Parts: sequence; C-alpha cells; structure tokens
Amino acid sequence: MVDLTGPERADRGQVLLVTTFGIAVLFVVLALALNASAYSQTMAASHGDDGRDAVAFADAAVEGTDGTLAYVNHHNDTDYTTLQTELDEGVADWSESADGYAARRGGRATVSVTGTTEGTHIVQNVSTRPMTNVSGADNWTLATGVSGTRDARLNVSESALVTPAADDTPSALLDAHAFHLDVTDGSDVWRLFVYRKSGDVVVRVQDTSGSLQPRCAVSAGGDGYAVVDLSNGSVEGTHCPQVAEFDAVGGSYDVEYHWGSNAAGNYTMTVDRSRPFVEDSDYGTAGSGDPHVTERLYSASVRVTYETPQSSYVTETTVLAGDADE
Repeated sequence: MVDLTGPERADRGQVLLVTTFGIAVLFVVLALALNASAYSQTMAASHGDDGRDAVAFADAAVEGTDGTLAYVNHHNDTDYTTLQTELDEGVADWSESADGYAARRGGRATVSVTGTTEGTHIVQNVSTRPMTNVSGADNWTLATGVSGTRDARLNVSESALVTPAADDTPSALLDAHAFHLDVTDGSDVWRLFVYRKSGDVVVRVQDTSGSLQPRCAVSAGGDGYAVVDLSNGSVEGTHCPQVAEFDAVGGSYDVEYHWGSNAAGNYTMTVDRSRPFVEDSDYGTAGSGDPHVTERLYSASVRVTYETPQSSYVTETTVLAGDADE
C-alpha cells in the first residue's frame, strides 16, 4: 500500500523550529547556483554581465522558499499564525545571512515574504477505510469555495470497487453507484468515476459537457491498490491526461465524494481555502483513522532584491506549496 501522506507525528502540537533547516536548504541551493554563475561569469567575463548573480540568487531564493514552505507545513501545522511566523522567521534569518554572503561578491541581497494564502490539507491515512465521512455518510463535501487544489491523489483498493453492469454512459455508472469525485460550481460538474472492470481498476472522466472521456484501465499494483494522481494525470503510473483536468470547472468550486462506501483507500489533497471552508463535522482527528484536516499555507509570495553598485534587480513571485513533504 502506497503511503501518500508520510508518518503521523506523535508530537503534532509541538512547534518545531524551521530556521536551521531553512538556512541549510537555502545555502545549499544558493551555493550551487552561485558556483554555476561564477563559472559562467569566468567564461564570459569580457561581457561584464552583472545580472548572472542576481538571477542565480533569485532562482535559489525561490527554490529555497519552496523547501522551507514544505518543511513549515509539515512540522508546524498547529495553526495559521504559527505557520506564518515560522515561514517569516525562516526566510528572514536566511535573508540576513545571505546578504552577508552576497556582500563578499560586492552585492546586497534580501528576500522577504510579502503574503501567503491559507490552505487546508485533507487526508485519510487508513488504506482499508471506505471513502465516507467520519460518520459513514456516502455522499459528502470535502471542501467548498475552492479555486485551487494541489497534490490530489487517491490510492484505491481494487477489491473494494463496484463492477457496473455497463459503463458506456454516465447514467449507467451512476445507477451502479460507482464511487465518484465531483468538482462542481453548482452548474457545471467535472466528475471522476473509479470502478472495477475485468479485473482492472478503471478511471473514467465525465467532462463539464456531460460526455464520458476514454477509459483509463490499469492493473492494480502488487498490493492490490492503484494510485490515481490528479496532479500529474496518471493512474498507477500510466499517463491519463483527462484525470489532470481537475480545475476544468474554473472559478470557485466544491469538491465532493459520492458513494464513498463503494471505494476504500487513502487519499490526500490540499485546497486553497482555510479551515472555515471545510465542515469539521465531516472529519475526525489526526491519528483516529478517520479523514481529518490540518492547516497549511497553500502559497507564499516573496520579494527578492539583489543590488550592486552597477545594477539593481527586484522581482516578486508566488511559490506554490508542493508535495516535497508528502
């Protein structure tokens, strides 16, 4: 069985300091980037390209912020205030040190967090549990008012899926009570069916026009499970691009499960809405074996500045929290 979420921490309520890790990650990336830059400058010294260090520093800062954001989310998810504080301090501490590092090359460098988007991490760790809510309801809403979803993966048990008598129309799959995930804005619906056919795990998408897309049928892995990755568009490693059209509805949407008792497995996803956009009564607590939620920072915006006597480089960018910690 594939572990989609990483181990549960016994000390979930303890705030872990991120500063040392953040500095380490950022210094390694920065050193690599600046070494490459130094080599490039040596090869092209006659051009006097002061921008190489600036671009290298900006790239390193973005990569490092991504790693720090992943670490903060994984180790400091007690509340949004703690997440924000640890991210700000981790980046600020490194910025101060990196400024001294840049000064040896005749420059000044700073990185600062200018804003964050609060998110919610939704997870079920127990691979044998049905995909119902905490009270066993088949049809339930995981989150409302969502406009972005990242790292969405389901690890489904082949033996728990239903085998429909027919699968050539959406109504046939609905009548068979096949498990499905809906993304809907109340008008348009994007639907992902997961069921069993001829010994395979079959994933089939109903697009927003109501049409069924071609089947993605794969054999389950040796453990009897198949990973449906909505982020990279694959089913048990087999490319299935229609699976990645998770955001086809656009705008603000709800994420729903239907006939959760006709599927079992673990799953994870992070949405760009804070805890008030999920219904706590649908979730249990971490470690209970039931689906549960934790606070996450969905993204962070950073401002990167690199200055020399000859030039000034300023850029702002948004770093999306990836799945480095999963």
